[in-house]
Amino acid sequence: MKGRIGIDLAIGLGLRGLGAVSGFVLLWLIAQTNGAQAVGAYQLGLTTATVLAVIALAGQDILIIRQAPQIIHKGSLADLRATYFAGRLWALGAGAVGALVMLAGAYVAADVMGQSGEWSVIVLAFFPAVMMLAVLRHSNALLRSQGSVLISQSLEGVLYTSVAAAIVAALWLAGSTVAPITLPLAYLVGLALALAISLIASQKLASRWTGNSPRQKAKLDLATGLRVTGAPILMMSGEWLTLLALGALAGLSEAGVYRTAFMICMLFQLVNASFATMAGPHIAKASAVNDRAGVMGITWKVGLIGLVLVAPLAALCLIVPGFLLGLFGEEFVAGALTLQLLAAAQTVNVVFGPVGTALIMVGRERQVLAIEIVASSIAVLLALVLIPQLGMVGAAIGFASATVLRNTASRIALNFWHPDTAGSVGTAEA
Repeated sequence: MKGRIGIDLAIGLGLRGLGAVSGFVLLWLIAQTNGAQAVGAYQLGLTTATVLAVIALAGQDILIIRQAPQIIHKGSLADLRATYFAGRLWALGAGAVGALVMLAGAYVAADVMGQSGEWSVIVLAFFPAVMMLAVLRHSNALLRSQGSVLISQSLEGVLYTSVAAAIVAALWLAGSTVAPITLPLAYLVGLALALAISLIASQKLASRWTGNSPRQKAKLDLATGLRVTGAPILMMSGEWLTLLALGALAGLSEAGVYRTAFMICMLFQLVNASFATMAGPHIAKASAVNDRAGVMGITWKVGLIGLVLVAPLAALCLIVPGFLLGLFGEEFVAGALTLQLLAAAQTVNVVFGPVGTALIMVGRERQVLAIEIVASSIAVLLALVLIPQLGMVGAAIGFASATVLRNTASRIALNFWHPDTAGSVGTAEA
């Protein structure tokens, strides 16, 4: 693809690719030093913190990307500055509440999982990440909305995961025992560094926006933000509940193997997510001028490019799943069928392109939310029914079913969108 969007897609994908590499290195190190149970506990803690951070943020990161072009077009830079600082304050406060919720609920989660001691400590220690992730996501969204793709994407996983992997690797290579508590602490060190850099960069950017408007009106729309982020929250919550159910019904080792297969398939998702993240501002601009052809064209092109990129990985996952999982240890080979199911589902996800993002950017977040309620409900219900008999394969079947339903329904909804009936984003929201 030509133009700025092509450059953004390339940068976003490249940096997310680096983040995926560092993530796999970290996952492999955890498996080598502490085994599948530690992988399960680590992923449960990280997933819990991430879900709570997204809930706390209340969609303000997505809204600032969608609102920035409109505010700048009106020449109200002071308003954009006020909107950013109001959103950051919200993320800080709500993130702190979310961290306390996780801290209080960690012991309950440990009881549900039937675990105690060192494994529950791993989950517990992730609680500061809730507030840190919420503020980081919001700050990076501002940078991304202003074209600072390189720095924003460098801070989205690449930096803090690499720092965590480096710390664990250094301890392991030095012959030291890598205690379970070291795993979340290493992650938090890297996350703190990324947050500091992001805040400095966004503060420097926003400090120049004085403009000519004395009002400095903050457009902090929590109701719309919750509608916009409702679907991602439901999807992430469904994945979290599936992981929790798998750990409770089949054990942390089973959850660790499943999550490792899931993380391999996140390579598909990183293509989809990075393209959606980078395409979002461009779709918003096309929607702002009622360019339906532009919106539809971006989604189809992104999907086709994504398919080309993930085809080799899909072939590996389908043909030699045992080999890929065996790289983490012999006990991980049991997830071969799970990996095949997840890979097939993620290929479908990539082919459809960023249809969910497109619906949000054109102001159809209510439809996205309705679709996600059905899809996530099916995923969790199937997992609860099938896990007792099929273990991790049951969880994979639930995930795959929800993925196909979500994308098919979203594409149909987007095909029915027309600017002349939907109006502007502001009209659709009202």
